Amino acid sequence: MKTNLFFKVKVSILICFLSFTYCPNVFSQSQKMAFLDWHGEVGTQNFFYKNVTKTDSYGNTYIVGATINSYNNYDILLVKYNRSGTIQ
Repeated sequence: MKTNLFFKVKVSILICFLSFTYCPNVFSQSQKMAFLDWHGEVGTQNFFYKNVTKTDSYGNTYIVGATINSYNNYDILLVKYNRSGTIQ
């Protein structure tokens, strides 16, 4: 239980950090939107949420999200795309 709470706190801090770091760039520049459709699926999940999509001044796009599976375990997704859309 303590570990699960600690993980939630770490995820929340990461999301806040990314939000505050790239917030000025979001409203002052046009963004290239990068979306990657799921290519496959292993197991099941009850929930997926894309928390943050931000673009920095170099054109890199960051996507942060989380999943909750049927056992109430959390996983985090953090993906960085460069300007040409390649995963870094």
